[in-house]
Amino acid sequence: MLEDQIIKTEQQLKELKEKRDNVNVAHACFDIGNVLVQVNLETFTKELKKVIPSTHDPMFFLEYLQATQDIGLSTVQQALRAQHDIFEAEKVQILLEAWNATIEPNEMMLRFLENLRSDGVKMALLSNIGMEHATHLRKTIPDLFSNMIEHLSYEVGARKPSKIYFQSFLLDHQNFKGAIYIDDREDNLKSGKKYSLKTYKFCLDEILLMSLGKQKAELDKLKGYILDKKNNSLYDDI
Repeated sequence: MLEDQIIKTEQQLKELKEKRDNVNVAHACFDIGNVLVQVNLETFTKELKKVIPSTHDPMFFLEYLQATQDIGLSTVQQALRAQHDIFEAEKVQILLEAWNATIEPNEMMLRFLENLRSDGVKMALLSNIGMEHATHLRKTIPDLFSNMIEHLSYEVGARKPSKIYFQSFLLDHQNFKGAIYIDDREDNLKSGKKYSLKTYKFCLDEILLMSLGKQKAELDKLKGYILDKKNNSLYDDI
């Protein structure tokens, strides 16, 4: 009995310490596409047009692909077969390579994440992403996933901005309640805000059009928002 009580007390002390530490640690959730990496669909769309009927709009396929792939229901290869009867291995490989090329690493954002890690920020990835893109990113820029909690739609089986996507994340990671959530889409941010996340709109493609000085200023502003919990409403424009 005494031993059980000691174990129980130690567990309670551990939980109290975790709660106390959590108050003093900044937490941030990042989308991936157009926030941490660049997204360019031009090459994939060009290759897709070569193999589908000219009367077909490639955007319809992209919508279908992202809607099914994001929640783990299909792969690129399966979507090509289902929508356009494309079975030839060579064509599929070309399209898969073009699909993976739609996401491009950004050194500035990788350095920004490393800077946040050095400041002790706890971070999570909240992304609508399919298996191919996730696998490609893990191989090409593994640092993106370093010390990150991953809440990826194809593994969750739900995608933003659905209610269950955010609910399942906060159910598994309650210490992220009230965390900063950075995304480029207003519909995702509005949904995240309903579940206690503090939102910050950030569009990488817009930032990259700025001068280097303005890019640095934007990242400094974002970092200040993440680290300073007293200013939680300062840039909360959603």
